Amino acid sequence: MSYSAIDMLTGEGFNEQYAFNQVAYLKALERARKHLSFQNGQLVFLIKNGSDIYIRRFIQVHFRNVQFME
Repeated sequence: MSYSAIDMLTGEGFNEQYAFNQVAYLKALERARKHLSFQNGQLVFLIKNGSDIYIRRFIQVHFRNVQFME
């Protein structure tokens, strides 16, 4: 899933599937959140393969690339 999949308006106009895509994305994030933990003061995503918790690679990569600022 891409960012344009969850946006209501894209470069191609109105996205009729945006609400469904947002729900699917949020459910995947909820599953992924159960596998986040703090180690040495840093947030760590413990899943090596997103398919283990039924999430797409896009969401898995998103969690790995997020940087939290203090």
